[in-house]
This record gives sequence, C-alpha cells and structure tokens, in this order.
Amino acid sequence: MNTPSIYRFLERLPRPAACGLALLLAGCDDPVETVLWSPDGQHGLVRGHETVVVNDAGAIIAKPFPKQDGEPSIGVESWMPDSQRALAVRAVKAKNWSEIAPLLGVERAQAVMRAADEMLRWIKEYRGDWSKFGDSDDPRIKEWMEHMGFVAQYSDFGEGVSLVIAYLRERHAAAIAPLVEAGVADDDAMPRIHELLVRNVLPGAAPAEQILLRSADTLSWARPSPDGRMIAFVRNEPERPALCIVNAQGGEAVQVDTGAAQAAWMPDGLALVYQKTTAPFTAVEQQAQLGTLTRRQVRDAAGAVPAKLADAEDLAGVLYAKAQSRVACLPDGRILFVSCEMSLPAVETARELSLFALQSGATRVITRMVSEAAQPKLPARIDRFSVSPDGRHVALPGSSGEVAVLSLESGEVTEIQGEVANYRETKDYENSASEPAPSWRGASELCYIVPAGHAAGGARRAEVVLQPLGGAPRAISREWSDELSTGFLPRPKK
Repeated sequence: MNTPSIYRFLERLPRPAACGLALLLAGCDDPVETVLWSPDGQHGLVRGHETVVVNDAGAIIAKPFPKQDGEPSIGVESWMPDSQRALAVRAVKAKNWSEIAPLLGVERAQAVMRAADEMLRWIKEYRGDWSKFGDSDDPRIKEWMEHMGFVAQYSDFGEGVSLVIAYLRERHAAAIAPLVEAGVADDDAMPRIHELLVRNVLPGAAPAEQILLRSADTLSWARPSPDGRMIAFVRNEPERPALCIVNAQGGEAVQVDTGAAQAAWMPDGLALVYQKTTAPFTAVEQQAQLGTLTRRQVRDAAGAVPAKLADAEDLAGVLYAKAQSRVACLPDGRILFVSCEMSLPAVETARELSLFALQSGATRVITRMVSEAAQPKLPARIDRFSVSPDGRHVALPGSSGEVAVLSLESGEVTEIQGEVANYRETKDYENSASEPAPSWRGASELCYIVPAGHAAGGARRAEVVLQPLGGAPRAISREWSDELSTGFLPRPKK
C-alpha cells in the first residue's frame, strides 16, 4: 500500500539513530519468543502470521485469534497463570474523533485541536494538487511537525497526524473533503485505539473475551501477576512510557512509574521490579542514559492495591536502553538483569554486556552470573534472555539464529546452536515483525528454530523443535503450512 502523501513530509525531519550506541543497542530487531508455552507446559501459542494453539506434538488444536483483513488482529503477550487464557493487545481503528478524544485527556485533546486548527488554515489556502498536499515545501508545515511532540515524542509522529485528521474529519468535514477524495485522509489515516484484553484460547472453552482497558497510546508490554489477579502493562505516553497496573477484571489503571519499557513481578506478586530512566525517550533512542534498577510495592499483603503506593526503591544504578531493559525475578529472590561493568569517570564507551544478579536485603550484592571463561560464548542478544520456570537456566538468543543456555548455578554457557549461515538472506523480513528467540516448555525443555538442512528438520525450510537439556531436538512444526509460518521459519532462496 502506498504511503499517504500527508505522511511523506515526516521523512524529511531528522530522526534519531535507533541503533546508535553499539554498547547497549545491539540490534534494531528485538528477538521475541516464537512459541509461548503455557505454565502447565501442555500447550503453546505460536505467534506467527496467524496465532494458533498447538500441543507438544505440534498439532494445531485451536485458532483463537482469527485474522482480520489478512493481518494478525491481536498481539499475544502472555499466558494467564490458569493455562487456559491469554493476555493480548489489539489495535482497532477509531470510528471518529469523539471516540478517541476522551482517551487522550483534556490537555492532549486540546493540543490536537490547536494543531488541527493550524493545519486547517493551510488547507483553505492550498491551490495545488490535493494528492501532493503532504509533499509541500511550505516551511510552516515543517515548523508544525516540529511541534507535534505533544502527541508522539519518541514513537511514531504519524499517529499524531492521524489524530489531527480524525478531528478535522469530524469537525470540518467540508474543508477536508478534497483530501479525503484524493485518498490522503482516508480511513487508513484514522488513529488506532489500543485494547488490553484477556481471552479463552483452548478448545472446549467458551470464546469469552474481556477488555480490561482502552488507550490512545500503544500498549507495548503486558504481564499478569503470579496469582493472575493483576496485570502490569506499559503504555507509550508522549515523553516516556508509563508502567501501570490494572485489575484482571478491568477497572481504572494505576500508574506505577514512568521511564520503564517492561517489568517483572516479584514471586509473591506484591511488587514490580524494573529498569527505568528519567530521561526523555527521544534521548534514549539516540544513546543509553543513566538509569536505575528499581522496585516498587504495588499491592498489600491481601493482594489489594493501596490508595497510595509506597515509594519506589532504587536498588542499583544502570545504563538504561529501552531495547535491553528486561528483568527477571528468580524463585530465590534474586533479580536478574543485563548490564555492563563501568565506573565513572570513564573514557571507554564500549564494554561487554553480561548477566548480573542482585541479592537484595540488609546488604545488597551484585554478582556476575557468567564466568570469565564463558563470557566469549555469549551470543549477541543476551538482553532478550528467558529464564526457565525453575530459575536454574537462562536461554540466550543471538542475532543470526544462535541459541545458548546459561546455568545460573555454575555460570557455564552451553552452545545449543551456532550462527546460521545466510540467516538474514533466508529470513522473510517483509512478513516478520521480529527475530525468533528460544522459549521454555517446562524447566528443562527448550523450544527454538533450527535452519533448513538440520538433522531434526528438513531441507525445505527451517522448523521449530523441542529439545530436552542434554537431549536431542525433535521437530514439531513439519505439518504447519507455509502461510502460518511465513516470517519466522526461514526458507532457502530458490
């Protein structure tokens, strides 16, 4: 689909380099787990061209999220603890300005209206080809775009333009009609409303769906508490993302903090741990910023959210990068995170990333989890680590199909799969939102993708395998259609 010309002038604006700092921004495509296994290990949610539910043999037993208009309609975030339902986010087109305005809040809605009134003046003065309206070199348009930060400072400026168009279509339909007729301000230019929802996904269960909340901002991450009664999520607000919680039955969201891209629940489900920064995310997109590893209690001993949250507790200082802010809480109370060892003042700008664990208590201790000898064995994207359910092992992805496992007991790294030759040439990036990463089915069985020609797969394409630690892999995706697997099962070029 051609880009509406009203968006083209966005490309003329200087953009921050999203992968500018080699130290902490190792790649632009964040690896994500292709298969999410339920807590009981019985079923997997395959996040591909179409999200499906499979059993441990790979047989497709449910298609809980039907596609709409040829696109995946829902982004699955996690299983709920009951192993019956999934937590997901969905983006739907707003019907009109009146539907999305209340979700913006008074201040932001008024800012959109002021920007729309300014754009309306240009529309009334314009005498050229309406299909080329967005290509104008008018300096006022450039100045206008520089002030669009009230809508999206670190995310997509196009969403801010969409809000303006929605307002004009509702309040000034006659004036904007030429742009609508030219296809510049059609339905594709309408803003999205982002929904956080829980849905039954297993066969035999009623296809019940519960929408927990709706947001004008993108919902970029969500996880349930261990007891399933509370949901933590991140809403990408204009200046920096907001970490929030909401009851799993729905209701008003409570903001926990800002400047965090994701978080982890403590084992008791009463507190969240996260990496954060107070810097605007426009700065984070350019280079890593000073930040903290922080903990905040969000529920009382009975599991209820107090009227006023306790103060946040900063546990350690870190260099913060949005793409590498994953945190995990181990069963023994330690907090696992990725960072690099640095001291200030410093003249060096690049150090090796490694995994560390913080033991909190009367005396906080940070321990390096990877032995010096094993450090060179770490793949490139250890920031996307995945901890086994028993907290004893960590799966580590690379940027070219590599998979390794770290033992948290010994600090040793075991290579499961090395670099895949011609990986990026065989991967269908046009139909893939991210890189595949390994996941866990139980405490000692790993799920990952092997390349075409692997002994466990076949010559035609890559396959998804399950492999017990210390055992041999077995493919579970051989019967999956190419349509389902487009984008995450690389195929050799013909």
